Amino acid sequence: MAEGARARTGAEDGQAAGQIAGAGGMSFTARVFRAWSDPRASMRGILEGEPTEGRILMFAMTAGAILFAAECLRIMARAAGGGDVERLSAGFAAAFVALVILRPLMLYGLAAIAGGVARLFGGTGTWRASRAAVCWAELVAAPLGFALTLVELLLRMAGMPLFGLSPIHVAALAALLSYCIAEAHGFSRVWMVFLVIGGITLGVWALAHSLPN
Repeated sequence: MAEGARARTGAEDGQAAGQIAGAGGMSFTARVFRAWSDPRASMRGILEGEPTEGRILMFAMTAGAILFAAECLRIMARAAGGGDVERLSAGFAAAFVALVILRPLMLYGLAAIAGGVARLFGGTGTWRASRAAVCWAELVAAPLGFALTLVELLLRMAGMPLFGLSPIHVAALAALLSYCIAEAHGFSRVWMVFLVIGGITLGVWALAHSLPN
């Protein structure tokens, strides 16, 4: 009887484990796109998985690679009328360094600032949770940045006058950051986090545009 009870218990445990694996067995790409429907739940799932530092860095570098692909499209579009091959290669190299190497470092710095500000307002998240929130939000927003770049270039090729679409990407990233930081630090009011992030974003944008070229 004892052996039968143990067998039943083992079968039940195995079934429960299978259900958990099935729930978390979503492909990585599907998980990124599904995050748009519920960013907080997506961030909660990331944190429950206790991401390692390597995985967080992978979020940042994958996002950088997607944005690098978008920048390559821009570079090739500018050179479509004929351009120096060496200059084109230099543009690709500069974009790679900026987006795949330096941008992740910038995200880590942003995560440190976001974590510090969140703690000032009573946030309870760890520094690792802050890094995971920033890098995950960046990764979720990156495909939108690529898509907007593609649309912008196609419309310009069609001869349609168009303002740059990058502000849409920036606004979406700020919204995703708000949800992810709110979840990572236990804030219930996402809109307050959005106001803080939006204010910082506008301040940085104004500072950047006030500097002499």
